[in-house]
Amino acid sequence: MYKSLHHPLSRLITILCLFAVPAWAQDSTDSIAVEVSDTVAQPVVTPDARIASPRDTMNTFLKGANSEAENGLEDAILTLDLSEVSDSLKIDIGEPIVFRLKAILDRHDIIDPEKYPNKADSTNPFIVLKNPAGKGQDIEIIPILLEGSALPEWKFSKDSLDILDELWDTHYKDLDRVAGLETPEKKLLSLTIRDWTAENVPYLMNAPFIFENWKWLGMFISILLGMIISRIISAILIRMVRRIFREEKMKLDEKLERGFIRPVRIGIMAWVWWLAIKPLMLPEAALSPLKTVIITISSSAFVWAIYRLVDIIGSYISEKARKTENKYDDLVVPLIVRSLKIFVVFIGFIFVCQMNKWEYQTALAGFGLVGMATALAAQDTLGNVFGSITVLVDRPFQIGDWIQIGDVDGSVESVGIRSTRVRTFYNSIVTVPNSTLTNAIVDNYGARKYRRLKMNVGVTYDTPPEKIEAFCEGIRELIRQHPYTRKDYFHVYLNTMGDSSLNILLYCFHECPDWSTELRERHRLLLDIIRLAQSMGVEFAFPTSTLYMQAQAGDPEGVVSIEQNKALEEGRRLASEIVYEHLGKNTTPPPPVTFDAPPGSVDNDGE
Repeated sequence: MYKSLHHPLSRLITILCLFAVPAWAQDSTDSIAVEVSDTVAQPVVTPDARIASPRDTMNTFLKGANSEAENGLEDAILTLDLSEVSDSLKIDIGEPIVFRLKAILDRHDIIDPEKYPNKADSTNPFIVLKNPAGKGQDIEIIPILLEGSALPEWKFSKDSLDILDELWDTHYKDLDRVAGLETPEKKLLSLTIRDWTAENVPYLMNAPFIFENWKWLGMFISILLGMIISRIISAILIRMVRRIFREEKMKLDEKLERGFIRPVRIGIMAWVWWLAIKPLMLPEAALSPLKTVIITISSSAFVWAIYRLVDIIGSYISEKARKTENKYDDLVVPLIVRSLKIFVVFIGFIFVCQMNKWEYQTALAGFGLVGMATALAAQDTLGNVFGSITVLVDRPFQIGDWIQIGDVDGSVESVGIRSTRVRTFYNSIVTVPNSTLTNAIVDNYGARKYRRLKMNVGVTYDTPPEKIEAFCEGIRELIRQHPYTRKDYFHVYLNTMGDSSLNILLYCFHECPDWSTELRERHRLLLDIIRLAQSMGVEFAFPTSTLYMQAQAGDPEGVVSIEQNKALEEGRRLASEIVYEHLGKNTTPPPPVTFDAPPGSVDNDGE
């Protein structure tokens, strides 16, 4: 069993797979040499008490092999000489060896460790089981001297482990366990598959290339199982996600679905491959790079899947946020999603390193130094990050608001960690760095409760005053009746006398949620004013010029000259009569303007 670890062709896989493994993941002892001065005293190394003598080694092996505890198998593997096997693979390589050795010993005789020597300073191997063939390698426990220690540790030798399968096939597979054993025999799947293949299809035990045919067949089956199981599990997961979206009456975007399901399939496929390859008892030279590649692919794929799952969660939350009246959550959700992605990448890096038992602390420290240097060199970028925090805290605008920042005028589409994107009214995208928002003046038109309408309505000069008064009051009534106009503040008065028209000031407000609604309601109000003018016979003025021609010099015929004093008296008399007629004589000043509906208004019908 163990001799297959030294097969010369098996190291071909190691050379091919090393290109897929990060260079810094290799054992540091291969690349770093430490020189110790002769003047420095070497520390005294003490052998492990569990394997300090043949008796201790056999006691540790039997207790560990019979134990149901997780560390029992580790104790049993400690008694095996697996010095050429990497620490990450000692359990995978050593587990079938422990079960095979225990099965052989159980069929040989009842082992009494007390009969084993307890001498720790011996240098002679102790034979546990002689080869039944009478020649060849025996199963023995040998002393292994540690560097810096005067006493050895005792382990089952490498040569003993190499002959276990041969001894089993030729002498022990058909024997029953010796009577008197108290613990039941444990079965291992990998050994069961191997023994069944050797007995029923022995030609699969041939090894034409690197290792036996049954292992190649097992690898093919593991690939097939990985493809099938990954599709089944991914289909179940995507159905669950779709059901959640359907319950909320939302539709999952197909692009997000494909982005999530692809890494899930890859991760599950690689995970199934590893579970299926473990019972094949591949040699260490092949298993080591395969394990590194498979674990790296599976763990990276799962991190990738979670990264894409954040997109799906973000889509779900964004859809929920769009259904609420509050627009602040529309602003927060994209920032939360981006922050979650950064967090997933960071934690995913640590997760992949831990799965492979790589030393990532040094890399993180290096990232910290690089981060400090980057922070000093990229102050503008950090300013943008703090600008995004300012947007979250101060909330100067929300998604969909119409804003003006300097020369930029448009609707806010998204707020990122670095910049804010504004859709202009000519449909282009302007990217505004968030750092400018900390000092810039932001004019938020979208935060307006009311939208002002200010204009002059010009009527012709021949319009009677009474008709102008009625026309102004009619416009006021239109304002009172329109559903989107502000009812508590508006002005409609004859305001100026222009060159070619009498100008009536129209000053009112629309209470609209957006610019499109404002345009529609302004359109409706102006059309009603035109209809009112037509029904009252009021004509709108437009710029005109009148040319007067005089035939000869002198006073026109029929015009009587008035002296200056008499002209002033006549003007005052006529003005007094007009004021008395319309406002009364010696009356109190009228009260300030109010916006209550006057008597006779449609709003007061029935009062």
